[in-house]
Amino acid sequence: MDTEYGIYGRSFYKNDYIRLLVFSHASNDETINHLEKIIALYPKFLLEFDTLRQQYNFLGGK
Repeated sequence: MDTEYGIYGRSFYKNDYIRLLVFSHASNDETINHLEKIIALYPKFLLEFDTLRQQYNFLGGK
């Protein structure tokens, strides 16, 4: 970022941003894991949850 200050006058720190990205990626991976468990437990919902899983995989790759 070009500015030293982030939102609401709080300083912007690169390490904090990287930490946020790590937490976000871990949360995304956990959600994908939950979707895979649901697919295994309830195969009749395979199409709906497989679509969600693909979207989360795409989102996690960004």
